[in-house]
Amino acid sequence: MSTGAADATTTTSLRPGADSSVLDAPVVGMHCAACAARIENALAKAPGVSGAGVNFATARATVRYDPEVTNPEELREVVRGRGYDALLPDAGIGAKAADAEAADREDAEYK
Repeated sequence: MSTGAADATTTTSLRPGADSSVLDAPVVGMHCAACAARIENALAKAPGVSGAGVNFATARATVRYDPEVTNPEELREVVRGRGYDALLPDAGIGAKAADAEAADREDAEYK
């Protein structure tokens, strides 16, 4: 299973006619449905978030948020605050290296 940063297909897109954005990001470090619920609850309570869902089976978080209140990096910090990580593409090289390192740690954990 490859979960490297190159595999991240996260998108942050503004829906036409809406004043919210949607972040769909891979989440690393989840081991069970309770992990997903913990992350989902934390994201749902974050400022500017109008909806959050975390799917353990696909290891992805989908968050609808107000871009004037929060951003993908702040949402990632919410996930990190719970002991997990979210992979964000199209960030600076340093962030991509951190994403790759997090994915490598998860791969090593399952070997």
